[in-house]
Amino acid sequence: MSSRALYRKYRSKSLQEVVGQQHIVQVLDTAIKNNKISHAYLFTGPRGVGKTSIARIFAHQINQIEYKEEATNLDIIEIDAASNSGVDDMRDLKDKIGSAPASLRFKVYIIDEVHMLSGASFAALLKTIEEPPSHAVFILATTDAHKVPSTIMSRVQKFYFKPIESKEIEKHLSEICKKESIIIAVDALGLIAESAEGSMRDALSLLDQVSSGHKEVTLKSVQSSLGLSDQASIDKLVTNVLAGNLEYIPSTLNQIIEKGADPRAMGLQIYQNLKSKISSYEDFSTLAELLTVGSLSKPILGIEIILLKLASRINLPQTEKEKTKKESDLIENTQTKAPSPLEIPSTESIAIPSKDVSAKKKSKEEPAKSTEGLRQITSRSLSEDWAEILEEIHKKSPSLKAVLRPSSQKLIEKSYQLSLDLAYSMHLKMVQESKNKKLLIEAFSECGLELPQIEFTVAQKKPTTNKDNKSGEHNNDQSNNTDLSDIISLMGGGETVTI
Repeated sequence: MSSRALYRKYRSKSLQEVVGQQHIVQVLDTAIKNNKISHAYLFTGPRGVGKTSIARIFAHQINQIEYKEEATNLDIIEIDAASNSGVDDMRDLKDKIGSAPASLRFKVYIIDEVHMLSGASFAALLKTIEEPPSHAVFILATTDAHKVPSTIMSRVQKFYFKPIESKEIEKHLSEICKKESIIIAVDALGLIAESAEGSMRDALSLLDQVSSGHKEVTLKSVQSSLGLSDQASIDKLVTNVLAGNLEYIPSTLNQIIEKGADPRAMGLQIYQNLKSKISSYEDFSTLAELLTVGSLSKPILGIEIILLKLASRINLPQTEKEKTKKESDLIENTQTKAPSPLEIPSTESIAIPSKDVSAKKKSKEEPAKSTEGLRQITSRSLSEDWAEILEEIHKKSPSLKAVLRPSSQKLIEKSYQLSLDLAYSMHLKMVQESKNKKLLIEAFSECGLELPQIEFTVAQKKPTTNKDNKSGEHNNDQSNNTDLSDIISLMGGGETVTI
C-alpha cells in the first residue's frame, strides 16, 4: 500500500497550523471567539494556498468539533461546482437547506470552484443566499472571483488569499523534511520554494517527487525534476546574447536542450536572468515573449528567434555603449529637487549640460564641428531641428511632446546653449523627471544632433486686463484652441468637435 502524499499528510488541521494566511486566520478566529458568524463567505486566491483547507477547518470550528480529514459529517456538505454546475444541483440544495442540522449547530455548505456554476445556477444560489435559514452557512471558494456575479459578491464576506512567501514555504518544508527524515541541500530546498510560486501544495508535491527513491535531494535533482537548466549554461547563453554573438546562440540552446531542459522553464530562466540587464522598452517587450513560448508548437524555435532578435539590437559598438552610459550618468547628475508650484519663481530654471562643452572653446568665426558623427544645431536650423526632435519624442511620449511644443527656443551658438521657455510651472516638474530627460537626450541622438547645454525656464505671465479681453477675444479663442490641442496630445491623440 502506497504512503499518503505529503500535501495530504501535512494539510493543516486547525487555524493555528495554517501557513502564510495570518491576516485571514486572525479574523476568522476572532469571529469564532466572539460568536459572530456570517451566513456567507467567499474565499478567493491562487491555487494551493489553503482556501479549501481553511473552509473545512472553519466549518468544524464554528460547530465546536475537531477536524479530522478522514471523518465525514452529514451537516458539513462539500460541493464541487466544476462537476455539479447545473441548475438542478442548486435547486436541490435550496430544497434541502431548510431542514435542520442532523447533529451540529450549523449546516455548512462548502462550494469549491464556485465560478464554474452556470448562470441559472448562480440565480438559484442567489435566492438561497438572500434569505438563508439561521442554521445555514455558505463558504464559497474560487480562483477566479471576477467570474462570480456581483449580486453574489455583495452578499458575502470576502477574504483574499495571497501567494505564500518563498521564505515561509522553505521554512515549512524544512520542518517536514526533518519529520520525514529527508536529507536535502539548502539550495535545493530554496529552489523548490521559489518554483512553487506561492503554492504550498505545489511545493509539497515537488518535494514528494524529488525525495522518492533518493537518499539525498540535491540541487541538480530538483533542477532535473523542474526541467531547469544549470545556471552556468544559462549564464553562457545570456552572455552570448548581450555580446551579440549571433552564431553561438543556436548551438548553446541545443546544448541546453540535450541536457533535458523544459522549454517553458528555460524561457522563464532566461527572462529572469536578462530582465535586469536591458533598459529599452522595445527590448523588454521582446523579452516578455519568452513567457509565452510554452504555448507554441515549436517552443525552442520561438526562444531562438527571440534571443537572436534581442542580440541583434543589444549588440552595440563599445564606443556607443560608453557614450550611452555617459549620457545616462549625465541625466542622473543633473536631477534637482522639484519645488512646489507656489515656490517656483517666474524664471525658475534647470539645466542639462552638454558633454565636454567647457572643453571646446570656439571662436565666433569657427564653424560648428561635428562630434562623434553628430552635428550641432545653429540659429538658422533651430526651427526645423526642434520640430524633428519633437516628432522623435512623440514616438515614445506624446505627453512630453505636448509639454515641450508650446515652449519658445533660444540658441546661444557661442556656448552652444539652448534655452527653452516653458508655459507652466507644472511643465518644469515634468521635464525634471529622469525618464523625460533621458527621452530628450535620446531624441537629440536619434536626430543626429549633438546635445547642447539645455536650460529650462518658466516665463512670467502678464496679467490680463479688461481692455485686453475686449480687444483680444479672437486671440483668446486661438489660445483656447492651442490649449485643447495640448490636452489632446497629452491624452494620446484625438480631434476637437465644435457644438
